Amino acid sequence: MPCPGFETREADRSGSHQHDTLPPPHMRPVLEDQRSTMVRDLQDENANAPSCDIQSLQPDGPVRLPVNAQPFLAEGTLNVPPQGTTEANISEDNPVQDKPDDNIMLEQLNHFKPTQIDPDPNNEANEDIDSSAQISLARETIQCEMLVPQSVGRERIVNELCDYLMENDILCIGVHGMGGVGKTTTMKHLYNKVHDSAAFEYVFWVTVSKDCSIHELQNKIARALKVPDLFKDVDEGMRPTLLFNHLTKKKKCLVILDDMWQHFELTDVGIPVKRDGVRLVLTTRDLGVCEKMLCQVKIGVRPLSDEEAWALFILTLDSDQPPSQKLVAEDIVKECKGLPLAIVVMAGSMRGEVEDHVWEATLENLKRPGVLEQSMKESVFPILVHSYNRLDTKKQLCFLTCALYPEDWSIPRQELIELCIDEGVIHEDSRRKMYNEGHRLLDELEKACLLEAYSAGGRGVKMHDVIRDMALHIMNANNAPCMVKSGLGLEDVPDDEDDWKRNLQKVSLMWNDIMVVPSSISPNCPQLATLLLNYCSSLQKISKRFFQRMQGLKVIDLRNTSITKMPKSVMSLKKLNALVLNFCSQLSRIPSLAKLTSLRKLDLRGCIRIIEVPDGLGMLVNLTYLSLREMSIERIPDGVVCKLKKLQHLEADYIAMKGEEVGKLRKLEALRCRFKNVNELNEYTLRATTLESYSLVIGARTDHGYWRGVLAYGVDNLNFFNGGKVIIMGEGEYKIRETCHLPRDVKALWIRDYEGRWNISTFMGLEELKELRIKGCGEVSTHRGGNSYRVMFIRVVSKRIRVIEVITRTRHDY
Repeated sequence: MPCPGFETREADRSGSHQHDTLPPPHMRPVLEDQRSTMVRDLQDENANAPSCDIQSLQPDGPVRLPVNAQPFLAEGTLNVPPQGTTEANISEDNPVQDKPDDNIMLEQLNHFKPTQIDPDPNNEANEDIDSSAQISLARETIQCEMLVPQSVGRERIVNELCDYLMENDILCIGVHGMGGVGKTTTMKHLYNKVHDSAAFEYVFWVTVSKDCSIHELQNKIARALKVPDLFKDVDEGMRPTLLFNHLTKKKKCLVILDDMWQHFELTDVGIPVKRDGVRLVLTTRDLGVCEKMLCQVKIGVRPLSDEEAWALFILTLDSDQPPSQKLVAEDIVKECKGLPLAIVVMAGSMRGEVEDHVWEATLENLKRPGVLEQSMKESVFPILVHSYNRLDTKKQLCFLTCALYPEDWSIPRQELIELCIDEGVIHEDSRRKMYNEGHRLLDELEKACLLEAYSAGGRGVKMHDVIRDMALHIMNANNAPCMVKSGLGLEDVPDDEDDWKRNLQKVSLMWNDIMVVPSSISPNCPQLATLLLNYCSSLQKISKRFFQRMQGLKVIDLRNTSITKMPKSVMSLKKLNALVLNFCSQLSRIPSLAKLTSLRKLDLRGCIRIIEVPDGLGMLVNLTYLSLREMSIERIPDGVVCKLKKLQHLEADYIAMKGEEVGKLRKLEALRCRFKNVNELNEYTLRATTLESYSLVIGARTDHGYWRGVLAYGVDNLNFFNGGKVIIMGEGEYKIRETCHLPRDVKALWIRDYEGRWNISTFMGLEELKELRIKGCGEVSTHRGGNSYRVMFIRVVSKRIRVIEVITRTRHDY
């Protein structure tokens, strides 16, 4: 049974654990951060796994994964005393060193005493030790316990490792097992158990990882030793000697090398394995690494037993199991084959599922031939793929879209949802519904442990590296390849023909350092649907030839680039659905849009050098999203807006529009624009339907500085779907409710530089008004039939209306 907190206690093997609905009290409840740590620790072992080719990945079909060949490893030697190698595989049917039963074995293993010192005065291990207290004083104070989730089913291995470390002749131990089996978590428990004991003066942890060279391993060890400058200005050939000499000075030292993918000659690295010196424990997926490093003891970390697997599943699920689901759930756990990573992911994917048929369908799918019949070395991937296969098509597509972003990236939810809308993953009859659906999909993916929330407010998501690798494999299966090279620091666009396959579906080159797309690159990719070059801030020029043979493009995202002009070839892409150019601050002109009749989204926000509305805008009859925010355009020509009858989202800041034309947009949900006078506002109010959100400014001023200051009042970052309904009235003469008809559902009203005289009680007719701000205005009457005042501040208008401030030009008669 697992021990509480971060302690490591002896497992109770006096009897077989029964499959209770809930684990014993000392295992519950598991904290959310502990569960997340458990997932991260288990998944870390897969982060550098070799790729697996996918032959079939239908949503409900089997996953077939070839068994990868073991890499060739050269022979190596280790200068250690001769010792009989012991295969200490931990499993129910293969007890350590052929001991007769678990209880006897556990009694023999349960003798690790951190303060024990060999009483033999001739033993080299006692030469410099007067007492355990002196050892404790000699320890480095900078070392501390590692944060690690509580152990489930691995206490016995930790105790066995401690026993071997107490034997003088055991200097090198290898711990091997498949990815996701819990080697790293087990080693962290070992680290915590021995680092505070008197058995070792020093305990160092080094994560090796895939493709680590001897040079990098030496650097990692030096950093662990707190001597990062050990090799500064040193000849390459002297590095092993320096490290060897430094480690030789450290008596009773334990070095843990986690996640080794190949063997190293210890003399080449500079690790002096010897009695009363450095002892070595390493973890690897490959037993051959242990053999070639001449590990005297090799401990195989086996999958969990059924009892342990069930305990981990319930611990992660963190909910009661009704009797009708318990037997099915037990069978689901058995299909995970005792693999901790698979169990944790499966429990996460089933969290919140209450219907019996969902559990039964999951079990039936897991039992399908080919899903889990491969070597256990490849079991993590099929289990993760099953979590993907459980998703409906919309969730699958949303999940795969996340993989287009760079590795370990924090993806803003709104941006991700917009991309899913642009690609057609999310399609509803209103934009509010699409946003709600997008958040629902992301919530479900988080619950399934396929995505993680990255901020306290849950406004973004992250995809674990292993999960992302799986997503990229899925994206490239079934003859539908994608090129994803985002966030790699590329300075040039890939020009290899193998990259630009004819049947390429998506390309993500976002967040790179590309400066130019030259005319020499003109890929023949007629099926390419999505091209993402966003956030390549150095990108200044794109050749017109680049798009000529991409006639299937539906989404182009060039936001936050430095392009100065758009290639004319883009304007011939008849299937284009979304053109995103926001914050292309160097872009001064856009060719005619007239041919882009399929376009549904045009985002030009922040293109401050564009001073005229692009030609052909009125021809975009399928447009649903138009953003002209933060541009230098003063007005939209008459007769343009009214042609865009499908618009749902319109942002134009202080660009003047005709109230009558905007009022005719019957599908509009979110509006942000300027009407030059109250007559235009009245025309709009007379015809407009109820909107989800709006921000309207009224006034004739055309200088951008004036309106930028006005818009700074709480509406610059207005969320169009949070119910915000704001009207800002600039300078002019008008009478509220007599000559100026405000929408009755306005929630916030700012009146600025008003020259007339009016009674503040007039606002009582605005039933949803919550905030009122008045600045730089003339006489204001504070109640019906009362006197007029020039006031600086009105504290309360009514219990319903909260007045932010009312400020006049003078402080007269207050």
